[in-house]
Amino acid sequence: MSNTIFSIDLADSSQTSEEFREIVQGILEEAIRRRMTILLRKMMDLFDNVIDEWLELRR
Repeated sequence: MSNTIFSIDLADSSQTSEEFREIVQGILEEAIRRRMTILLRKMMDLFDNVIDEWLELRR
């Protein structure tokens, strides 16, 4: 998924990839709506950071 969206590999051993895996795992395991909202917000924040870094590299 990350390679398709960002052209980067979030499956490596970086801190970002570890955070991504934890968020996805939490989403898959969590059935409570409130917790799901928190996890999705965290994922969107993570994506925002990755996009910002990608845009900085393109300048």
